[in-house]
Amino acid sequence: MPKLPVPELKKPTLLVPELNRPMLPVPVFASPKPI
Repeated sequence: MPKLPVPELKKPTLLVPELNRPMLPVPVFASPKPI
């Protein structure tokens, strides 16, 4: 198993809540919008 996905999930704790809220985690990080 790759040791990349594990540390990445532990590093950014924003990916977890964002994935649960909207299904636009990529665009949110790509373009900083005041949501």
